[in-house]
Amino acid sequence: MASNLNPSADLSDLDYDDWHDCEDCGGSGQDDSMCECERIEDICFCAVPTPVRCDTCRGKGGWHIDRAAEDQALHEADNDRA
Repeated sequence: MASNLNPSADLSDLDYDDWHDCEDCGGSGQDDSMCECERIEDICFCAVPTPVRCDTCRGKGGWHIDRAAEDQALHEADNDRA
């Protein structure tokens, strides 16, 4: 079973060069600077803090870069100069 983080090798249809790790969570998908209880309380007293989902990548650890959209934008920019 594949995780929701960087795709594993068994998913052959995905290109690893197009995966970008989230800078805010380092690709983990979790914000280690905050515990779930801190959404309600100001201070965490948990023996084992539970990290919250990263807001930037929404817990996925990163995102796929759509090279086709970039290529299309470059193509349109080149054709607009004519």
